[in-house]
Amino acid sequence: MMTEKQVHREDSVKGEDYQVRLSVLVYTAAAIVMGYISLLISPLAGNMMTIMAGIAVAWVAGTTVQHLVGKKDIKWLIGNGIFIYVFVWLIAWIFFFNFFS
Repeated sequence: MMTEKQVHREDSVKGEDYQVRLSVLVYTAAAIVMGYISLLISPLAGNMMTIMAGIAVAWVAGTTVQHLVGKKDIKWLIGNGIFIYVFVWLIAWIFFFNFFS
């Protein structure tokens, strides 16, 4: 039998798990889209402009995540989004580059 305190703790863990999954989903989708856009922008504007566009998309994704899950500190956003975004963005860019070249 669970006490009221244990039930409350389980509910808060489930809520945090949902927030992390939503953050990962938003950042992953943004990174895949940006990977394809990077393929299109890179030959026209160069790699530096592509990286600046990627940073802008990461900022928009971060703002969207904060709107969906509430204000989080920068450490939470880096751990549950920015690292994933950068990794998936670069992998998607390389994949699309090799697939369409």
